[in-house]
Amino acid sequence: MRNVFATVSVLTAALTLASCNNPVPPSTNQAPVAAFISTGQAAFKPTLLDASTSTDPEQGALTYLWDLGNGQTAQGQKVQTSFAGGTHPVKLTVTDPLGSSHTVSNTIVVNSAPATGQAALTLKVIDLNGAALSGASVQFAGQSATTNAQGVAPLAGIPVGTTALLRVSKAGFISQVTQQSLVTGTTLSSLRISLRPVGTTATLDASAGGTLTAPNGTSIVMPPNALVDSSGNAVTGNVQVQMTPIAGADAAFLGEGRAISAAGAESRLMTYGMLDVVLTKNNQTLHLAPGKTAQLKMNLAIDNHLNGSAIAVGDSIPTWWFNENSGVWIEEGQGQVVASSTAPTGKALTMTVTHFTSWNWDLLISGSASTSLAVKCMYLDGSGNPTVPLPAGQSCAVNAYVTQPNSTTPIATTSGSVSPNGDLIYNLPAGMAVSVTGVAGGFVGSAGTSTGQQTSLSNPLIIPLTTALTPTAPFSFTTTTYGPSYGFFRQVALGFTGTSGLTPTFTAALNAGASQAMTTCSPMSGGGYTTLPCIEQLSAALVQIAFPNVSGQVFTVTGTAGSSSATATVTLP
Repeated sequence: MRNVFATVSVLTAALTLASCNNPVPPSTNQAPVAAFISTGQAAFKPTLLDASTSTDPEQGALTYLWDLGNGQTAQGQKVQTSFAGGTHPVKLTVTDPLGSSHTVSNTIVVNSAPATGQAALTLKVIDLNGAALSGASVQFAGQSATTNAQGVAPLAGIPVGTTALLRVSKAGFISQVTQQSLVTGTTLSSLRISLRPVGTTATLDASAGGTLTAPNGTSIVMPPNALVDSSGNAVTGNVQVQMTPIAGADAAFLGEGRAISAAGAESRLMTYGMLDVVLTKNNQTLHLAPGKTAQLKMNLAIDNHLNGSAIAVGDSIPTWWFNENSGVWIEEGQGQVVASSTAPTGKALTMTVTHFTSWNWDLLISGSASTSLAVKCMYLDGSGNPTVPLPAGQSCAVNAYVTQPNSTTPIATTSGSVSPNGDLIYNLPAGMAVSVTGVAGGFVGSAGTSTGQQTSLSNPLIIPLTTALTPTAPFSFTTTTYGPSYGFFRQVALGFTGTSGLTPTFTAALNAGASQAMTTCSPMSGGGYTTLPCIEQLSAALVQIAFPNVSGQVFTVTGTAGSSSATATVTLP
């Protein structure tokens, strides 16, 4: 037996000596291969990005970083997202455990429903107190504008009957990105968008990381060396951090609560709280590096869940990030309820995030908890009753705010464009108080009810347009241009000013007779229009009217924007 061990010892020594003289070269790490597919390419609908076909030759665990465009990033092998109509470049970078990476880019084509017409839109941008915001940048359906001193941006050629993405931004405010659709038949509409000012701005050393705190129990915990720029380069030194906590849903609630769950379900959100986080250096947006996370925290402002049960420490609440490519919240992960000595409720919300954007702690409004509300805007008659419908072609912009019983903090909001015949607002939480505000024709009004009570257009919630919005400058006519005649009618264009973001209405009186409201022209099959005079075109500063082509007739045209009116005399040649 001793001889056997001796032989083994000699052999082992020989092998050891041979390996020293002829060392085996270390294996070379091979880079992974990034690949992905996408499913679901309808505008504003769920789109799943799946990188499970990415591979690593050494079978290492990969990390996934998605560049969704417009500064939006996400992490994970599979990402649920959404896009507006058009073409969208998407870039995926996969990294193996040894740091080798590979990037692939694909273009996703997203289809939109065809438009049924075009409309002129007057957009007014305000802050949370209702004050006009000048210099705000507006992008909507391929059109761009900047708000004037009255906070107004006129837009023409807005598609009707389809959905488009509206983006409004201004320095010092959180940008609002929302889906907007004008109902078929609309030729003239007005819309108000509210922007929220940025909360706290602080400085953080990216190399060291650390904890930043802000009022209302808001904080962010950042690990060291966790940030990269848009090109994936590591960021060091001081960076600027903006943190804006939002306790409830209001007119500035991003995307108005539209959401897509991890399973691809579409609905609205009931918010527990929202925190907008933006990191920049030299005005360039920064991101978390692949595999890095940060912790967010803010105080909880409500006491009960959607079902009425008390919120308790230890409860889990789904978390959602805001996708600015489509104005939709995307579900990703779970947050926790923890104790807080600074919150009125005694509780706070926490979450771990893999990328920076606006984040929400929310529940999806769906199933038996979801209901609809029928609404209709009406002008007042001579007796002060809301019985006068909106004229054809005019829409009413509505905002709905939902609160829980015994609470004053809104938890859900929605908005839309309502036709003269009324429309349904979908995906509202059932059994809660709802207040709806409507704006049309320079007038505003509101009404309230309980969700689940008025779900049919045969019995809608009537929004009485009671208060004339006061323009910042008097409405007045500026020019009169006589156009060509076309058989039975003649075109006349009237320029005007002083709408201040309100949608003007027009009446006409023949030879000092009774005034009649003018509506959008309705063509006849053989040419001409069914009723004259009528409005052929209306923009932010010009109305083109078709008058009966009778020489010598004199019409008095009255234009009204909110509480301000003016008249113009049209004498047909």
